[in-house]
Amino acid sequence: MEGNGVSRFDQSDMVRRHWLKRLANGVYHFDGFHPTLYAVLHSYIKLQNADYTLGASTALYLRGYYHYGYIGNLPVFLYSPTNKHIPAWIMRQEWNYQLNTFSTNIFRHSCIGVENITLEGFEVLASSLERAFMECLLLSPTHYDLIDLYYTMEMLTTLRPKVVQQLLEQCSSVKVKRLFLFMAEKANHKWVDAINLSQVDIGKGVRSFANKGVYNGKFKIVIPKELHEYE
Repeated sequence: MEGNGVSRFDQSDMVRRHWLKRLANGVYHFDGFHPTLYAVLHSYIKLQNADYTLGASTALYLRGYYHYGYIGNLPVFLYSPTNKHIPAWIMRQEWNYQLNTFSTNIFRHSCIGVENITLEGFEVLASSLERAFMECLLLSPTHYDLIDLYYTMEMLTTLRPKVVQQLLEQCSSVKVKRLFLFMAEKANHKWVDAINLSQVDIGKGVRSFANKGVYNGKFKIVIPKELHEYE
């Protein structure tokens, strides 16, 4: 506001006159306007060039691809780059959501698969289906069961091979790449045929994701028996 000729004195005066309401130090909204999470994210993206992104199951849910019910407020997963932490005042607000944040550089800070979408009249950033599902795999098993994620993978019949290829090549997480490729092949999706696996580094050695699970030799992973037997 100072850059637009509104001094700090004028700002304080506007608060006293109930023209503005202070949310935090240096953060205001018009009195009578009740900011939503989407409005706040839109403002930060436009004013601070902060690429906070709705990701993981939230991005899937917004596009109709995650249908599991929750008790209480809907969890929202918000991604922030590792060098741009989400301000504490945003986390302290009483949103109508259960706000979860995560940071990762597994995509090497690439913006591949980050898209603009409009929610409640505000343009915000959200992960594409391709990227969102990989983010879910990254956050498993803490936030998601693998069998639940596989149910979602079955619905992802229209993923874009080019975007999948780019993300897999950029991704540094062996866990994410192996589980993604295993689930995609198990679901027998047609777009898998267009993926060039020779360009995807899935690392060496065995990765285990279940106690007393079942070993898959192609991707060298140990998966839950329930997932192995599911048809």
